[in-house]
Parts: sequence; structure tokens; C-alpha cells
Amino acid sequence: MLTKLPEISGVPNLTELNLDYCTNLEEVHESVGFLEKLVEFRAYGCTKLKVFPSAIRLTSLRSLILNWCTSLQNFPAILGKMDNLMSISIEGTGIRELPPSIGNLGGLQELSMTSCLSLKELPHNFDMLQSLTNLDMEGCPQLGNFLTKLTNMGESTHTFGNIQSLNLENCGLIDEDLPIIFSCFPKLASVVLSGNDFVALPRSIQECPCLALLHLDDCKKLQEIPAFPPNMQYINARNCTSLTAESSNLLLNKVCIFFS
Repeated sequence: MLTKLPEISGVPNLTELNLDYCTNLEEVHESVGFLEKLVEFRAYGCTKLKVFPSAIRLTSLRSLILNWCTSLQNFPAILGKMDNLMSISIEGTGIRELPPSIGNLGGLQELSMTSCLSLKELPHNFDMLQSLTNLDMEGCPQLGNFLTKLTNMGESTHTFGNIQSLNLENCGLIDEDLPIIFSCFPKLASVVLSGNDFVALPRSIQECPCLALLHLDDCKKLQEIPAFPPNMQYINARNCTSLTAESSNLLLNKVCIFFS
């Protein structure tokens, strides 16, 4: 029945704080953001949580989980380098934006933002997360054009050179988005593009030598698959009901190669 986590600086040696399913919790005190030995913070399913530390300096933190805190709208500012933080999950929250200070998370490897329906923007320096290998933005329809915005800023193209796994399912992607994705993520090994609105895969997909797993299921408007990456190992194109006969044959031939 906890509604407020009080001032907590009196326990400086705390390494794990688990508030999962405290469904009446509305506020977490600012002092939680300055526990230097905290390694893991969890607040899964705290649906009434609205007040969270506005800033954090958790130099030992490795994992931050705020999944399904549906009332939480603000992500804290990162004060200084927090290179030990490897995983952030904010699935199903009401968070509207990530701060530019997220660039201080030099060791971040996994970021999951599934079903963040209110998230409209990613910071302009998002590509500073050079350790990021796994990015999940499934069900974030307002983020569908974030790469277009990034590539239009300045003269250079932003690249996310170390991301290997990317989930963009149900993000409202259209044909113009796909070439940007394949150019900005040169080391992709697995990409989920299911449930989107593009009509054709670009031929530039052939220039993705690392891409092995491709998910296109439920892309109802997809008509053309002109080619595949050279090292493709698995493709899921179930319920792609608009595929042309030529693309269907190409897909079937590829499937035969997979299982031959």
C-alpha cells in the first residue's frame, strides 16, 4: 500500500531497490537518484507513479527498469557520466521524451521503449550511444520518422554503427523510411519491420552484409521484395497479403534455399 518512497540517503550502501507492482506508489524521493552504490532499480507495473527523481547520478547502476509505469511522463536528466548502466527498459510508460543528457550513458547496450505511445522525439545526440547494440521501439508510432529528422540535421548523416538488433514493429514506417534505416544501421544482424505501411523493400537492403534475420509479417501493404541481403538466414513474411506473384516466387525460392 506504499504511496511514497521517502528520503533514503540514510542507506548509502543499498545496491538493489525493487518496487515492482507497488500499484499505489505515486512518488519516489529525489534522494534515490544519488545512491552511489545502487546497481539495480526496478519499478515494474507501478501504474500510479508520477513523481520520479528529476535527475540521477547513479555511477554504479547497471539496470533501470520502469516498465508499465503508465503515469510516468518524465525521464530523469543524467548528471555526469554513468558508464556502468547497460540496460534501460521503459516499456509502456507515458514518457514523452528522452533528455539530451542520455548521451552520458556511454556503456548503454540495451534500450527498450516498446509501446511508449507518448514518446514523440529522440534527442539529437542519440547517436552518441556508441555501445548500444539492441534497440526496441515496437509500437511507438510517433517515432516512425525520427531517423528522417536526424539525417536532415546538419550536413552529416547520423549512424548507429554498433546496433545489431532493431525492433520497429508497428511504427507506421513508409517506403521513404527504409533506405534511411538500412544506411543508418550498417551492422544490423536482426531487424523487425512487422506491421508497417511500406509497399516495397529498397534494393539497398542488398548492401547490408550482416543482416541475417528479417521480420516482415503483417505488412499488409507490402507488394515488392526485389532482393535479399547476401547473408540472409531467416525471413518471416507471414500475412503479407499484397505481395506480387514475382515477389512471392522470390520469397518461396529463398525459403527453399533456407531448408535445402
